[in-house]
Amino acid sequence: MDNLRFSSAPTADSIDASIAQHYPDCEPVAVIGYACHFPESPDGETFWQNLLEGRECSRRFTREELLAVGLDAAIIDDPHYVNIGTVLDNADCFDATLFGYSRQEAESMDPQQRLFLQAVWHALEHAGYAPGAVPHKTGVFASSRMSTYPGREALNVTEVAQVKGLQSLMGNDKDYIATRAAYKLNLHGPALSVQTACSSSLVAVHLACESLRAGESDMAVAGGVALSFPQQAGYRYQPGMIFSPDGHCRPFDASAEGTWAGNGLGCVVLRRLKDALLSGDPIISVILSSAVNNDGNRKVGYTAPSVAGQQAVIEEALMLAAIDDRQVGYIETHGTGTPLGDAIEIEALRNVYAPRPQDRRCALGSVKSNMGHLDTAAGIAGLLKTVLAVSRGQIPPLLNFHTPNPALKLEESPFTVPVSAQAWQDEMRYAGVSSFGIGGTNCHMIVASLPDALNARLPNTDGGRKSTALLLSAASDSALRRLATDYAGALRKNADASDLAFTALHARRLDLPFRLAVPLNRETADALSTWASEKSGAQVYSGHGASGKQVWLFTGQGSHWRTMGQTMYQHSTAFADTLDRCFSACSEMLTPSLREAMFNPDSAQLDNMAWAQPAIVAFEIAMAAHWRAEGLKPDFAIGHSVGEFAAAVVCGHYTIEQVMPLVCRRGALMQQCASGAMVAVFADEDTLMPLARQFELDLAANNGTQHTVFSGPEARLAVFCATLSQHDINYRRLSVTGAAHSALLEPITRSVPGRLRGTARGAGANTDYFHAHRRRH
Repeated sequence: MDNLRFSSAPTADSIDASIAQHYPDCEPVAVIGYACHFPESPDGETFWQNLLEGRECSRRFTREELLAVGLDAAIIDDPHYVNIGTVLDNADCFDATLFGYSRQEAESMDPQQRLFLQAVWHALEHAGYAPGAVPHKTGVFASSRMSTYPGREALNVTEVAQVKGLQSLMGNDKDYIATRAAYKLNLHGPALSVQTACSSSLVAVHLACESLRAGESDMAVAGGVALSFPQQAGYRYQPGMIFSPDGHCRPFDASAEGTWAGNGLGCVVLRRLKDALLSGDPIISVILSSAVNNDGNRKVGYTAPSVAGQQAVIEEALMLAAIDDRQVGYIETHGTGTPLGDAIEIEALRNVYAPRPQDRRCALGSVKSNMGHLDTAAGIAGLLKTVLAVSRGQIPPLLNFHTPNPALKLEESPFTVPVSAQAWQDEMRYAGVSSFGIGGTNCHMIVASLPDALNARLPNTDGGRKSTALLLSAASDSALRRLATDYAGALRKNADASDLAFTALHARRLDLPFRLAVPLNRETADALSTWASEKSGAQVYSGHGASGKQVWLFTGQGSHWRTMGQTMYQHSTAFADTLDRCFSACSEMLTPSLREAMFNPDSAQLDNMAWAQPAIVAFEIAMAAHWRAEGLKPDFAIGHSVGEFAAAVVCGHYTIEQVMPLVCRRGALMQQCASGAMVAVFADEDTLMPLARQFELDLAANNGTQHTVFSGPEARLAVFCATLSQHDINYRRLSVTGAAHSALLEPITRSVPGRLRGTARGAGANTDYFHAHRRRH
């Protein structure tokens, strides 16, 4: 579902040396994330599986469907009408609340803008960055098709000056696709809308790479969208044009007669390779180079392709990549499946690529055989296919290829056409991607795999990133339930639960109003599915977050258990490092050690306050360090009983080394007092105080209107509990061997040395408070 952004990285010098070794004489750019929505492919994994399986993701529309969307019967009955097209499911769905739009404003926007905005959000998450909080100067480079959205207002020039007219213009014109994403996601780099017809989205990626190399961006999102309405439209075939007479695209085949128009969108997240390695970003593949040119008038007409133009742009990209053409194992061609286009493209490639041995021929592909021509999104579709191919070491088949076009003379070329998925086992895999626009703007890009040597340099922080809970948030209840369903599905696919939790914490917005938390265990997927179906789930905690501040509460005695902290110690670096400091701070005061008392399942030391109290404080301080490392920060801290010592450390008033010895001394002295006990009673203070006075017990704590704690000698407390049972009042004996916050502690109020006097830091610190603290309730 998601990639991870790790928290540490190797040195800059070692990275420079490795990049120079594997990618000499070029300026590589890393692809660190992506998002896409193509026909029958709502996400990247489905897209890839459809490619490998050789699926043609088109639909034949029924007469009823075509009439329902408003097509005239005369058009449908025309013998040249082709009832085929592609449909993006849920293209009309948009989480307006998430992006701060009213329903009316969202409905006035072309779905191309809405879907691309969502895609940028998902791509940033996929790269490991929380949308709206990206720490780098990030550019947006995007393209879109002409708006055919029926919801847009028909405007004349005078209405553009009015609020409603201007809003409609900005919501539907191609000029605003990039800047809208930059505005809504708070991205501060260049925001450029790119229009070069069919090559637009690959040119957008080229410009993003150049922006990174020039230093004007530190990260970039680039891509494109193409979506026409109604989606169930089909087209009328006309001989000599680029559209196929039967709705199939057959690149390089003897029966190739054209393509068909598709719908889709995609984008990639990019960083300079060195920066990505330093940050520990997830690197999917590497863009070595790209080139852009124009045919000029070196062709038969404005809309025709040019051998000279295509040859020149491919040669330039190879030169900038500093690789030999014989190293390239795959080319994602423009591949429109038109007789003229195929012939010119193959001729240009043959002019660049030298002959090869039969077993080292370069494979050709075209995503248009799967989903038609995506116009402004065609380039990004081809790039994403190539990025996944070099990353995963597989080459998908070219569909509808049965008999090679004899005019292309492929058998005499260095190229081959795969008709089934092929393994690509070279350690260093290089591929080219072509996208050529009507009007003559050509783009070619060289993509490479990340070698094992560099991949190994991505830091392995498994021990520091494992989580015990999955935290999610969304802008609405329905969106949160869909997110829960998605995570349940990912967990059932054997996705690493800790990786998912880490990504959710670091790469997703957790401050959205509808929130969920669920512990990670074998039942997590079922618990999420149950909750998502609007049934109660015992493990799932959900609610509506308020825009208030964080309060951290540190509890007191009775909250400890044997082996407390052992699991967190193994899974959280911040927790382990802080707990080690606590162990060290009290090492001379406890035998056996606090570590032994906490982690040994056979130890009974935690039944003794001399170990229980420092264990509680140490655990709480370490948990606070863990949550800080995960990005949380308290505005207030409250302590209960011995937990007040932990709160004081977390607030910065005292250090671990100051507090832990004091807590050890406190626990030991309290243990030395006359035998006592404590009980939590689930009733109000007014009801209980007459009974407490009768048995001469002390009120230790009033935790709530129905939660009161009493302390006193064991014998009196036993009779008190028996009386409570007679009155059907619920209670629970606390797992302590002393009577905290009671008169039994009076003898030791002067026995604790003034270790904290003169050491407090910051406003609100009161050292004398802790000396009276043992009696105060």
